[in-house]
Amino acid sequence: MSEHPESEDYLSRGLSSVIRRQRARADGEQRPSLLDACDSDVKSDTEPMPTELAGRTVVDLIARGGVGLVYRVSDRELGRELAVKVLSRSYAQDAEMVERFEAEARVCAQLQHPGIVPIHDAGRLPDGRPFFTMKVVEGDTLGALLAARDEPAVRDEPATHRRRFVEVFERVCQTLAYVHAKGVVHGDLKPSNVMVGAFGEVQVMDWGFAREVDLESTVHPDRSIPHILGTPAYMAPEQARGDELAITSRTDVFGLGAILCEILTGRPPYAGETKSVTYLQATQCWQDDVREALHDCGGDAALVALASRCLDPDAQQRPHDATDVAREVTGYLEGLETRARELQLKAVAAEARATQERRSRRIVLALGAALLAAVIAVAGTLVWLQHERSSREAETHRLLAELVERGRSLAERARASDTRQLLYWDEAQTALTQAQHLAGTRDASGQDRAVVAQLLDSIQVEARAAQRQHSLVQWAERMRPHYTDDRNAATVARGYRAGFARFGFTFAEQPDAAVEQIQASPVADVLCAAVDDWARVARNRDHGELHGRDIDWRALVDIARRADPHPFRDRLRVAFRDDQLDELLSLVGAEELRTASPATRNLLGKCLFDLGASEQAIEVLRVASVAYPRDFWILHDLAVFLRRQPDASTHEILGLCRAAVAVRPSDPHALSDFAHALAFLQDRPGAAGVVLERVHALTPSYTRSWFPELLVLNGRFDEALALARTNAERSPGDAVALRVLGWTAHIQGQPNVSVSALRKVCELRPGEPGPQLELASALADLGQLDGARTAALTARQHTARAASGHRWTRCDEVLAAALLRTKDPASLAAVDGWPDLIRGTANHLLGNEVRAAEELRDWFDSDPEDADHLHFVIAARASLAAARATDDREATTRWQLQAARFLRAAVAVCVEQSEVPATRRGALITLRWLQGDPVMKSGPWLGDAAIEFENLQQSMRTLAKRLVGT
Repeated sequence: MSEHPESEDYLSRGLSSVIRRQRARADGEQRPSLLDACDSDVKSDTEPMPTELAGRTVVDLIARGGVGLVYRVSDRELGRELAVKVLSRSYAQDAEMVERFEAEARVCAQLQHPGIVPIHDAGRLPDGRPFFTMKVVEGDTLGALLAARDEPAVRDEPATHRRRFVEVFERVCQTLAYVHAKGVVHGDLKPSNVMVGAFGEVQVMDWGFAREVDLESTVHPDRSIPHILGTPAYMAPEQARGDELAITSRTDVFGLGAILCEILTGRPPYAGETKSVTYLQATQCWQDDVREALHDCGGDAALVALASRCLDPDAQQRPHDATDVAREVTGYLEGLETRARELQLKAVAAEARATQERRSRRIVLALGAALLAAVIAVAGTLVWLQHERSSREAETHRLLAELVERGRSLAERARASDTRQLLYWDEAQTALTQAQHLAGTRDASGQDRAVVAQLLDSIQVEARAAQRQHSLVQWAERMRPHYTDDRNAATVARGYRAGFARFGFTFAEQPDAAVEQIQASPVADVLCAAVDDWARVARNRDHGELHGRDIDWRALVDIARRADPHPFRDRLRVAFRDDQLDELLSLVGAEELRTASPATRNLLGKCLFDLGASEQAIEVLRVASVAYPRDFWILHDLAVFLRRQPDASTHEILGLCRAAVAVRPSDPHALSDFAHALAFLQDRPGAAGVVLERVHALTPSYTRSWFPELLVLNGRFDEALALARTNAERSPGDAVALRVLGWTAHIQGQPNVSVSALRKVCELRPGEPGPQLELASALADLGQLDGARTAALTARQHTARAASGHRWTRCDEVLAAALLRTKDPASLAAVDGWPDLIRGTANHLLGNEVRAAEELRDWFDSDPEDADHLHFVIAARASLAAARATDDREATTRWQLQAARFLRAAVAVCVEQSEVPATRRGALITLRWLQGDPVMKSGPWLGDAAIEFENLQQSMRTLAKRLVGT
């Protein structure tokens, strides 16, 4: 019944499937894959060292790897040394390895960063092998430094070296943050690929497995063959399983977590006795040992927690990219500095107190020792005390100056940062609060106290303003309507009005003041976007009438125009307000659109869609998604627009939904849209159910009208009915929620609840035949045949006089005809005149169960060609009713066996339908009806019928499990 036209592969690709794919390679293929090296090392290259490479004299061999060699050469012209990396002779004829080698040079050449070794030039040697030259990096690898740290001589004090290694790790994260921003993934992060120079420089090496995530084909010319490249001990599970489509920046985040893990624990995430065992651990993500090592390592909780999140088997639970990891590590190191400064202040204060006490004791002793020198001693002591006090005041002044300067610096950084970031304001207030405590001592001057108090007051005022702006931005983002919320337009519009009023914006009462407030706000662009969305929702609401203190949507458009007089957006808003579709279409090709912000492009797309130009709206958002691939609203709205097109690509919609979830992994709207696409576009309700569980875990109160239907498809009947009731109670005017409640209750044998809900749907949507037919069926189950006949006739009339798009099925026709025949029960005794199916159904509706069962048996024995599974269900119900109507055990068993025969025919139809994508979900719905209907489960089933019924139940469970996809 759903209005849903939403999944992807949640099941891991195990080690066995990877090995099977690897065996499918051509027999003659020789590549250094990770599987080839599981139990033995890749053969080392034994080629002799050349005397000259790329026109330069070879000095020595720096490193020898699995596929390449790195030589130190002398550049005589410039008087310097360079490193030349050349492909090993063993792979000179391997086209793919040549391509990978050259791709490494291209990628590194495009990445200009201090943490990446610069590439000077590249080319081919006379023997055809590719090479490239780069800067010589002197120093040790992080792996070597960690191994030296773990030597017995220094093993007792790991914390002594830990901060230095964390600082190196921060530099690695900063480098990878730049790389990820460029759309590149390293693919083989480990300590031995990080070089630490003699003067503290940190560089990430070995980019042979790097790939451009948007242009992977340049690195992987044959996508049909999965290549497993990397180091098992540090490898993310999706990489270990060969799932190249799943490799993203989060794969590198796993590598960063592995490096941090080795810094903290002295071991990588996986450390099997053999390479095969290590690889198996990586594919199955067995982390019990490393989790225990992290727990017992004695490292700071923040670093342990970060490493644990980076190593999460589920890529979606890891930080999005290296930028997020770098931000946390930087915050941790800055926190160490803050704590060290606090300890310094405490030490200074303690030393000052101790000095005072020692001096005071000396004074007492001096007074007691020589009364004669009392006057002189007292005078000398006073002078000395004055000197000591001056020294303490100077030290206090110095410390206060440092804290004040830190507070000012952090405040400047806060002013220059995104309004959504409040960390710098919090740190600035912390520094000045410390200064305030120090200024409260006797050694602080009145001027210092005044400076600290004044600066703290001003920063607190700014911080509160920033907090208010932050709250305003968060509210606007939460309030921003999803297109799936259009049916609740009135509620959304009222929410906008109340929310703006809470922040002091009164549009209806004081529009001029509201315009001035928006223009003066640092987040004016966010506010104008919210007003635009409010206007769109208010325009599209049912009937468009105003209620109470609602403001006319045209007035909202004018407020947005006055607050944001940008010429391009002004033309856009005027065209939308005046329904000028031609003007909107002219903006699609305007030069200004190429440099427009994501919000502007999104607004144009939504306005076009609202005015009926859906194809142009989709094209605008498609172009915008290329320019802004991480803008959530562009991804979300494009997916929704495509879903409403009759011939949209399911693959594209699912891709957009996945991208939206990647941008906002905890957003319930994004997750539920993904679940919708999985369930109702790909017919994968099992995978959709997993996503729905995550929605409920993150936001228990969040719901959508179709959630109960998805729960039914997954066989969770009680949860489905409870949620459908809740949805209907929350939105009593939502026809979709009420119709889902009616359908859910009807499937589970609760016709009273179904009838009540469907009557309300018919009142809300009086011209639609579908709800009337569903109401007729529910009323028939209750035995209210007069009402059922009226509903069926009404449905037929609506279908005849309106282009409703409703298509009557064979089941609809049989039910309507049978209901009409029940008006003349005497006519049902006639032998001729109607098909046995209609007559049998009519007798069943009238309660003539034995007669109905006999009629339907005769109909079934005639081998009907146009029978539907629902006809078999009706026949089974009639046979079960006949079985309950007799006290003869033998007759009961006979009727139950006939019912089982009908049910088996219904299941057989479901099996046929399950093989056709267009009817697969209908088959699952029928199975769930049979499993959830109490009439089918009522008993007791007797003798052979009980065995037959249990076999049927098992068949239905097996088929349902296959259709669900679990």
